Amino acid sequence: YAHGEAAAAAVVFPARGSVIGTANDDGVQALVVEVAGKSIAPDGRQLHITWSLMTGRSARDSNVAIASGWCRLDAPIPLDLSNTITCF
Repeated sequence: YAHGEAAAAAVVFPARGSVIGTANDDGVQALVVEVAGKSIAPDGRQLHITWSLMTGRSARDSNVAIASGWCRLDAPIPLDLSNTITCF
């Protein structure tokens, strides 16, 4: 959830997280995640992974889908984040 070299340098990524929910909105599918016990980013938005997009949709549309409502999973799905790559 950090952008740019200075912001990325300040973020420490834990090795584990979990998928706690899903959001679908007309061609956008997002996985709502929890990392280090938190599911809300510093900017107040829900942490997520954009899972799929139809042609003409953008990853930013995941925020709109999540804001419209998301469904919590019955049980969290563990994520291994140890191979996370930071891109600039």
